[in-house]
Amino acid sequence: PAHADALALLHTGGLSESRAWRLKESLRGLWSYRQRAAVTRFFTRWYASAIRSRLEPVTQVARMLKRHADGVLRHAQHPIT
Repeated sequence: PAHADALALLHTGGLSESRAWRLKESLRGLWSYRQRAAVTRFFTRWYASAIRSRLEPVTQVARMLKRHADGVLRHAQHPIT
């Protein structure tokens, strides 16, 4: 219920907030892949969407993740912290 209220607030708020939320949530899908090719393909598509969003906080995170892509790919393949 609390999450539903927050989501409803985002939908009534600006379009940019809901786009940022959608991109953040879609990135969670990255962790469901274990094969390097699948992780790479997912991240490449997500990164392109994030950069095209023209939302500065989102593009900053996308660029940071790209700089650390080797670690992200490694963690997706071997989820050991």
